[in-house]
Amino acid sequence: MTRPQLDLVTPEVVQKIRTENRLLLERTESMQASIETGRFDEAAPIAAELGRALREHVLLVDGVLDVLSPDDVLPTRRRR
Repeated sequence: MTRPQLDLVTPEVVQKIRTENRLLLERTESMQASIETGRFDEAAPIAAELGRALREHVLLVDGVLDVLSPDDVLPTRRRR
């Protein structure tokens, strides 16, 4: 990543992504627990909120990735 690109992906953006990741994990675990214990009435609203949060998160991550050009994201190659 070039220096200007690093400037665009600020620590605040990285922190937002990490925070969203934790929230999504917590919501998923809550929904899973509700389903496993048969509390389906609790699972439906959690699933709706999880879907909304996941859509927002995907858009945020896509925005960050748009900052990077394909040339900057190369797969790791193993040397033989």
